[in-house]
Amino acid sequence: MTDTRSASNQTHWQVEKKIPIALMIGLALQAFGAVWWASGINGQVVGNTTAITQLATRAEAQRANIQAQEIQLGRIEEQVSGLRTDIGRLIVIIERRSQ
Repeated sequence: MTDTRSASNQTHWQVEKKIPIALMIGLALQAFGAVWWASGINGQVVGNTTAITQLATRAEAQRANIQAQEIQLGRIEEQVSGLRTDIGRLIVIIERRSQ
């Protein structure tokens, strides 16, 4: 009966407690590579966050400048319209005097 057990044990998979050194080195290198990659990604995220914050600050400053320019442009348009009216009046006055 021991012959049949030993024959059946030879056909089944067996898990050994031995781990090859090459496998341990390979797993350690993969773990090191994963940590290195993750730290690189983290650095990029921090850099992008800083850049986004700076861009948001610049965009807000530009919005304020644009609003100020819109107000100034409105005033300039009003002044130009007033000048056109004044020029029209002057032309009428000059035409009356020249007759």
